Amino acid sequence: MQKTLIASLVVAFSAVAAGAIRADDAQDPRAVIDKALKAIGDSGQLAKFNAATFKAKGTLKTFGADATFTTEYFVQLPSQRKEVTKFDISGMMHSMTRTVDSDKGWMIIRGKVQDMPPAEVTAQKEQLYADWVSTVLPLKDPAFKLASLGETQIDDKPAVGIKVMRAGHADISLYFDKGSGLLVKSVHRSRGLGGKEGEAEFYYSDYKDVDGVKQYTKLVVKSGGKEIVNTEISDFKLLEKLDSKIFAKPAD
Repeated sequence: MQKTLIASLVVAFSAVAAGAIRADDAQDPRAVIDKALKAIGDSGQLAKFNAATFKAKGTLKTFGADATFTTEYFVQLPSQRKEVTKFDISGMMHSMTRTVDSDKGWMIIRGKVQDMPPAEVTAQKEQLYADWVSTVLPLKDPAFKLASLGETQIDDKPAVGIKVMRAGHADISLYFDKGSGLLVKSVHRSRGLGGKEGEAEFYYSDYKDVDGVKQYTKLVVKSGGKEIVNTEISDFKLLEKLDSKIFAKPAD
């Protein structure tokens, strides 16, 4: 459920850039990215919003049971995220706070503050990287290598895919709706609640305007073709910066 999120700051396709992607552009990943960036309007204005807060609620399948959850997120891309989650698993309430701050991480589980295991810090950092890539804006940097994945169908609608590659990170596949230009799917390796790592598919939908930017408000995560998380996002706010104290480890 980590994608959870930012979640993102996902870029939209506006009326200014309306119109289908031409067949030749569908094979040019830079053209796909350029189209998405034009949809932002003022890229310089959007670039200053490196942080966001939002809430999420939904269901997940974990440890053989269905659970409901609510989460409050504080995200500062590309290296900081805090999530405060409450779970209801078979009528039993649980809570967990999880924070990653660059190369460090900490958690509160059953009321106890503890350092995040190194393997989990690594997984969380990679998820933050995937969230950052999903915003599309960083992909103008030549440090990212892009390759076309051609056209496909997602939810019975044509989409255009690109592969994102960067040294030190796993590859990420992004798919954009061919008609609207919106990001509708990403695929990358992710670490689940049980600690098992594998390829996961993230589906984005129900876009709404947030400060002039289209932001998805529904996220579905699948693994092995099966839905494991279904999330609704609300109270999304774009910010220039978050107070560093938010990510500081509390005293034991």
